[in-house]
Amino acid sequence: MSAICAVNKHYGDNIQFNRFDVHTRSIDFTLRVKSSRGTGAKISSSGRRSVAACWHAHRDFMRELFEISPSAVLTSMHAKYNGLEGFNQSYLATADINVGSQALPVSFAQACGCGC
Repeated sequence: MSAICAVNKHYGDNIQFNRFDVHTRSIDFTLRVKSSRGTGAKISSSGRRSVAACWHAHRDFMRELFEISPSAVLTSMHAKYNGLEGFNQSYLATADINVGSQALPVSFAQACGCGC
């Protein structure tokens, strides 16, 4: 929970867990924002604001997790990060993934209302 508190210092206390399920050997979580008008909200290519957390908020949360546990392994839909070093080497590759449409493409890093 200290990772979410640290991230919220940069996102105006707008980031929260949408899901946080503890299993025997893993934890499943998703992040969202409290207000789609606040910092860290994901924005579609058409400009619609979402309660989903943006790519930058996820990146910053994962950085905080690796500060707490540098050898942790994080698996997302788009990448598997093996420890802090692996994360630092590969997280940028996910920034350019298109999350828009073919007609209105927008990358993860662009679909953002955090001003990063």
